[in-house]
Amino acid sequence: MMSGSEKSPTLSFHHLGRMTSNIHFVVPILGGYWTPFSQARHFCLQEGIPVGSRNEDLSKMEWTINDWLFINHHRDIKVASRGSHIQPGLQGLFWLTSYKEVDEGCTVELLKEGKHDWEVQQWLRRYGMNEFHWTSFVDDENITMLGGSEPVFTGTVFRWFTQEEVDRKVRDSNAVEISVLMDFL
Repeated sequence: MMSGSEKSPTLSFHHLGRMTSNIHFVVPILGGYWTPFSQARHFCLQEGIPVGSRNEDLSKMEWTINDWLFINHHRDIKVASRGSHIQPGLQGLFWLTSYKEVDEGCTVELLKEGKHDWEVQQWLRRYGMNEFHWTSFVDDENITMLGGSEPVFTGTVFRWFTQEEVDRKVRDSNAVEISVLMDFL
């Protein structure tokens, strides 16, 4: 977190952003809290949100958390799987709490924590999350491309199949079609 005396980093962007209906480009600037997957998993288990059981499935938990946020009317928070800015190589979830768009080519300042962000921070703490840090960055991973800064309901349900179940489904289908296999992926 930045203290009041620290100057916010300033960035300049060219040819990065998305087109708006006015036929000009804007650059989304995001702010929020990054948490390791273990903290997000704890939240999911506490709330009965289904998550995968394998490490490679952890990045997909953003879908079920966003579904939960959408259903429970927390439309001012969105999550996305993302690496840590402070600990490179460490993956986790970014809880988007602040968002603004600036015109492409402008010099912009990254977002600072505000009242709403602090309220979300307290909300995360009530759910037992205590390992997180504030971060602000340009949406270079298109987190806001679908739904903007609000969670999007996907209806994702985690259901794991054993190799035997997959083999039986393929064998019983009398053909190996991508649509049959997609039921199991």
